[in-house]
Parts: sequence; C-alpha cells; structure tokens
Amino acid sequence: MRLRHLFGLCFAIITGCSRTASTELLDANFIGKGQTAVDLISPTQNQQVASSTPSFSWSARGAGLYTLELATDSEFTNKVLEKEVNATTYSLAVNDLIGVNALTTSTYYWRVKIAKIKDNLQSRPQSFLLMVLPSGGSGSAGALYVDKSSTANTQIGSKEAPYKTITGAIAAADALRNNNQSITLDVRVAKGDYSEEVNLIEGISIRGGYDAANWGRNVSANITKILGPTDAAVRSGSGVTNTTGVDGFTIIGATISGASSYGVLNISSSPTIANNYIDCGNGAQCYGIHNTSSSPIISGNTITGKSSTGNFGVYNQLNSSPTIINNVIFGGSGASTIGIYLNGSVNVKIDNNTIGAGTAGIPYGIRLVSSI
Repeated sequence: MRLRHLFGLCFAIITGCSRTASTELLDANFIGKGQTAVDLISPTQNQQVASSTPSFSWSARGAGLYTLELATDSEFTNKVLEKEVNATTYSLAVNDLIGVNALTTSTYYWRVKIAKIKDNLQSRPQSFLLMVLPSGGSGSAGALYVDKSSTANTQIGSKEAPYKTITGAIAAADALRNNNQSITLDVRVAKGDYSEEVNLIEGISIRGGYDAANWGRNVSANITKILGPTDAAVRSGSGVTNTTGVDGFTIIGATISGASSYGVLNISSSPTIANNYIDCGNGAQCYGIHNTSSSPIISGNTITGKSSTGNFGVYNQLNSSPTIINNVIFGGSGASTIGIYLNGSVNVKIDNNTIGAGTAGIPYGIRLVSSI
C-alpha cells in the first residue's frame, strides 16, 4: 500500500511537471524570461535608412512562416504593414502597405512574430529613422530635427533622438542624400542658444522656432539663437541658391576685436533669408548681412548694425543683386552707420522696407556707390 502511494505521488509530480512544461511551450513566453523567439538583424536599433522601400532581415527559428509588422508608434496601434513571409528577409513592396500609399520620412517601429502562434512568440520591437529619398533624384526628402537639450544616447535626427547641433544635422542630411543637391531637406531646430558657425549647403534649409516637446512651431515663443563664435554666425558659399532657406532664427555675429563680424555672410551665394532677427555682433566693421557677388532673397527680417566703427544693416558689393523686401533695417550707432550699402551692385530690388540710417557719425539710409 505504501509503495502504491509512492508511485501515485511520483506520477502526480511528473504529470504536474509535464503540464507546466507544456503550458510554457504553448505560451512561449520568452520575452518574460529575457529571451526572444526571433532576433531582428536589419535595420538595427536607431539606424538611419535612406530608402523608400527598406529591406528587413531576422534570425531563423525553425519556423516556416513569419509575420512582419511595421508601425508609426511603439505600441503598434498604427500599423502600416502586416505581412506574412515564408523567409527571414523581406523588401518592402508598396502594394503591401496598409492605409498609406507610400512611406514618408519618419521614425518607424518593427517586429517579427512566428506566424500562427500566440502573440508573445515574437521579437522585441526596434525603431529606425527612414529617410525617404524622392523618386527621380529630385524633390523633398522631409526633415531632420535638432535639440541642443537632447538626451538621446544615439542621435539620428528623428523627433525622438534629435541631433544636438545644427552643423551635425546639416552634415548628416547631406550624407543621407548622397550629396545630391537636387534633393532638398529641412533641418528643424528647437528653441535654445546654439553657439556655432552654421555653414549652409545647397538644398538644406534651416528653420528655427520649434518646441521639442511636440515639435510644434512658434517662432516668437520658441526663441532659437545662432551665436557666431568666430566672425560669422551663418556663412553661405558658392552654389547655394534661393532654394536654401534660413528662417525663424535670432542670428548674432561674434564680438571680435580688430576684425569684421557678420550675422550672415554670403559669398557667391544666394540663399533665402526670411523672418529672422539679425544682429551683426560687434567687430571693427559690423555687418548684419554681407553680400559679395551674391543675389539672396532677404524678406521679413529685422536687421541691425551695432556700435562699431562701421555699421551696416545690409552690405552689397561686387555685382550683388539682392531682393530686399518687407524688412526693418537699421544701420546702428557707430562712427559710420548705413542701413543698405550698394557698391557695384546691379538689378537690386528694394521694396516696402523700413530703413533707419543710424544714430551717430555719418548716417545713410541707403548709400549707392557705383551701383546701377
């Protein structure tokens, strides 16, 4: 009798163990135990991907069928793809998308499940930044983001992991488009002080006035400053056209002894400079905007000189042909103060501006020297 009870106890224990093992296998609750059923290989976490039809790959787990999910949120409530695949790789086909005709530049989340099994038999989700390049090699590719207060360990220019500098975002944007200047991008910058010299690149516009909490834009409420550490705060060189914009910033040139300072310095370039407050800084010669052989569009700005020996709101020389409309321009308060200076300039358009000559020395609202 005692032996019979012992065998009964052993059978109960074995049965209980078997039931526990079977339940765990059926539940496949690997994530709860720090494991995953599927490992995601590519794209990696926080990778930048420049493609309108990205490719995905993951580890094999002996299953014949997998389900790939792609969403715009980490909870996968807004899925744009749910595709059963009988392989461990997949290249996106536009016809497989859900609710959208194409992917756009944004952060996406992806995961892979073993198909036909309970939901928790799946990979951990990963996110990546998709930069969608326009077909045909020209047009807009969207935007990258900048926040000087970013705490992201890996900065990729997404809303969730923005760059900390404007210069870094411009360089990354150019690299993502493979230096193809026919593809345009915005760099959207959150409020704060950015002590850096910003060098413009054709087709990459910079726009200030954003709030990193929700990336809404209000230029007057979200003051975004570019503070020149050397001579110029913003510099624009050869090849930059009106396609490239500088919009919504407070731009202040350097305080520099014995040399010139510039809010914006254009040399053989013609960006669109709009809706900014531009202060030349404080150098021996001080220029709000200085144009050499340049034809920028200057619109909707407040531009001022300072208190140096020579102060200029907008200075133009050597065949510069700017369009200057709807601005408030003030020469400053130095020994020589000029709102707009034209020297060897041609085809200049000046319309509907408020122009102040300055308050000291020899003031000029507009001074023409060998100009047409």
